[in-house]
Amino acid sequence: MSLLQVIRLSFGNSVNMYHFVKIRFCRENKSYWYLKPECPQDIVDHFQKIVVKDIAMGTYERVNNEHIYKSSDGSIKRNYLKSYDSNWGASVQWINNILEEDWNFTALKLRSKTFETRVEDFQKGKNMYLSNGLPIFIWPIKNDGYCEIIEEKFENELIYPIEEHKHFADVIYNCNGCSKWTAKIGNREIKDKEGNNWWYTKHEAEIAARWFCNYLEYRIRNGYED
Repeated sequence: MSLLQVIRLSFGNSVNMYHFVKIRFCRENKSYWYLKPECPQDIVDHFQKIVVKDIAMGTYERVNNEHIYKSSDGSIKRNYLKSYDSNWGASVQWINNILEEDWNFTALKLRSKTFETRVEDFQKGKNMYLSNGLPIFIWPIKNDGYCEIIEEKFENELIYPIEEHKHFADVIYNCNGCSKWTAKIGNREIKDKEGNNWWYTKHEAEIAARWFCNYLEYRIRNGYED
């Protein structure tokens, strides 16, 4: 029985705490924070607060990357993004390519199945760890040399511990001749979602920097970057 389970038995379910663990993957020598669900409600909370953000990003990518055009026979055609930055968008597209059904219908089914599977796996006693995004990690055997828990925290809110890294406040702006604004964060050159690396005004550069920092944060918490 874990410490959190002991606390809940002692004080009842009114004590709402979340168990976070930092897992180091030995071969890659990288470590990430995960939520260790101690009850089904933890999975519900995680899905409603964390997973839905990835779902929203995948849906946004789908909606905002639609290309409508007229074919040679005069009919209206639609093309969509072939690759996605979000785990959700990529997962739905992969399934959709196989089943060849409506994208939204696939997304709806996947959302329901993803939640149900997580609850079922927990009830089966699987050693489950939830990332700060869509991916989960099932650790079948502890102390197997593949990974290890190096730190644990108990928090009242479902907010993942964040490693120190650069944020929007750390952005440095430069203007060349007052007509070409660029921005950097650390050694990184900032680009907007269209791939532009300079703008006519500082305001435009700030908008690009905020988008870039949010995008970078998303990639970091999903294990794409250090």
